[in-house]
Amino acid sequence: MKSVNDIIKFHRAIAGLSRRELAEYAGVSTTFLSDIEGGKETVRFDKVMDVLKVLNVEVLFDSPTLRRMRSEES
Repeated sequence: MKSVNDIIKFHRAIAGLSRRELAEYAGVSTTFLSDIEGGKETVRFDKVMDVLKVLNVEVLFDSPTLRRMRSEES
């Protein structure tokens, strides 16, 4: 799984949710969810995060700069 759409489809299937159910829980439309799962490249990030939150998928941001900043804070 390399893409967000694959991750969402996989977790939705494991959770036993229909697209309609997941869309309802996340507060998005079924069309939006279909767009995400279909790989549409232009979707609202905040809504994608709402869907991932319902599926208990955490997004982590990482970069050399962030790692250096974290090590300096320790």
